Amino acid sequence: MFSTNQSFEKENTIYQDQWCGVIAIDEKYNFLLVGHKYAIKVFKLKNRALITLNLLFNHQDFVTSLSLMQKKSFFLSGSHDMKIAIISAHLMSNPKYIIKLASHMDSINHIVSHPIDQEMFISSSKDRTIKFWRIQSKISKKHCFQTINYHKQSVIKLSISEDGSTLISLGMDQLILVLMQQESFWIVKQKIYINKEGPNILFITNEMFIFQPYQGFLKDQSSENIWVYKLDKKNEQYSMNYSIQISDNSQGCIGSFPLFYNHEKRLLLFQNGNSLKIIKLYNLEKGEFNIEQVIFFNNSIQENPLRFICGAISKDWKYLVTWDNTSFCLQVRKYIGLESISIPLLMEQINI
Repeated sequence: MFSTNQSFEKENTIYQDQWCGVIAIDEKYNFLLVGHKYAIKVFKLKNRALITLNLLFNHQDFVTSLSLMQKKSFFLSGSHDMKIAIISAHLMSNPKYIIKLASHMDSINHIVSHPIDQEMFISSSKDRTIKFWRIQSKISKKHCFQTINYHKQSVIKLSISEDGSTLISLGMDQLILVLMQQESFWIVKQKIYINKEGPNILFITNEMFIFQPYQGFLKDQSSENIWVYKLDKKNEQYSMNYSIQISDNSQGCIGSFPLFYNHEKRLLLFQNGNSLKIIKLYNLEKGEFNIEQVIFFNNSIQENPLRFICGAISKDWKYLVTWDNTSFCLQVRKYIGLESISIPLLMEQINI
């Protein structure tokens, strides 16, 4: 069945002819940040319009990650130049980075901020390490307080539980690490070896996370499943609980679009080939779901089988912002709540 309870409708489009690799939105919609090659474009969402505020040049190579420290009003940016820049949201009219951190030995892949500790964030890198950072006194120069180096290849994605107690990392070595915080430091609690490569990992509850394998363009991947892992409270180990088959086609999907999950509405947003899908996980224990919306980015799979889509969604799921490498457009969609209707499975076509 296809449900129309949730819907995002396009409100605005801006042509961006140069590569956009990462997007972030602050929770009050004051700023929309777009990694635009080496620069970061800063926009403001106002009255359905995108207003350009500034252009930040904090890096010497492509911007790969953007993260927000909401309570501190800081933006964190990572780059192929191996550096992390910390930018104050209060200085957007005359922007300059407050601190630039150089501890990684290769490209920064991902940065996440701690949901509870206002001074902590974590980064992963192509140098195979995970680093834990703390923004403390201006006098202190040692911001990195711990390094984890269990991965044998690039660490591509991180996710931290909502209560801040557990971190998971995904490496190109087909290894998922589960790390737990003990007092001031983090320890590796579990190593999970997986038999497929994949681009994305995400906590959906404090005791459950999902893994998205690559889809379609590898020989052994003709359909896309999302793997759901659950914590066994008896042995305190995560194991695969079930998989959700969300596609039966062979669209190539590199998973460039991150995973997003709304705890309150139990909505999961993810990339499926040339489209973005929103599903409602109404039964987490059994993996039962409805498809809420499908947003297509072109009509023909053959035109661009490995579609690059990047994007972000606001914390309250009010705004969805995307950029893709066929339209070369930055698109803003706004959530529209509709009455609950059940109709036969039908994919909404949104032409670009």
